[in-house]
Parts: sequence; structure tokens; C-alpha cells
Amino acid sequence: MSGYFTPGLVNIASPSGLEQIPCDTLATQGIAPESGYLTISQLGGGTIATVTDAGDSGTVAQSVAGVKTLNWTIAGTSEVFTMSGAVDGQVIGLFVTQGSGGSKTVAANSWTNVYWAAGTDPTLTTTAGHVDYLSFRYSSTLGKFVGQAALDIAA
Repeated sequence: MSGYFTPGLVNIASPSGLEQIPCDTLATQGIAPESGYLTISQLGGGTIATVTDAGDSGTVAQSVAGVKTLNWTIAGTSEVFTMSGAVDGQVIGLFVTQGSGGSKTVAANSWTNVYWAAGTDPTLTTTAGHVDYLSFRYSSTLGKFVGQAALDIAA
């Protein structure tokens, strides 16, 4: 491959965001040329979705296929949050806004398909109206998301 794009790629009229685009992986870094791929969703495509709250002790089962950003106003306590439909390398940002009255929570160890630093789930802010930002990158090798958190980012 010369340069970053392969000549002769077919134009896709209605991309799904999951098409693989070959890219130059810089063989000088020990990676075989043309072994890397990107998807449209990794290049900045993707949608913004609103999470439907599950209420007290409920389970939020969120599809993230083609999604880049999620917005969730948490309204229950001890909720469980799971994500499905991600592709390798997909990055998802989740804004969690504390519902009215505050003290809404995600149940301990309920991020069933997420690895957190030191194996510890973040403790979300419990002040009404305050926002936490959680970022996830999906790894098909791990079969899970790797998560990190920026807590209480309200102005």
C-alpha cells in the first residue's frame, strides 16, 4: 500500500459504520503493512443516544452499535448498566446526570462488561444535577470495555 488509502476502494452509498477501511500501520513500528483497519464510527461517525433509565434496581441494557455518545439521567438506585454491540476499538462517552433529589446510584460491580483501573468501579457523584463523564473503549481481545471516569464535572 502506498500512502494511507488503497486505490480502487468501492464507494459505499449507505455506510453502516462497521465497514473496515484499510490503513497504513507504519511497518517501521513492527506492525505488518496493511494489517490495520478503521471503521467509520472510529473516524468520528456515530450517533448520540439517550439512555432509557431502568428505575430502582433495574437493568439498563444499552446497544452501542454505531453510538459515540450516550446521555443518561439516572433516576433510580442500585441500577445495573450493560452495553452490547460494540466493535473493536470503538470509543463511547457516557454523560451521567444525577436525577432530581440526587443520591441515585449504579449497583456495585454492576458494570459487568467493563474493566476499571485497579478493578474498582467509580463512585458516581450523588449531588442532584451534577454530571459524571465515563469513557469506554471496546477491546475484542478482552471481550470487554476498558473504562475511565471524570467525576463531578458540573460547573
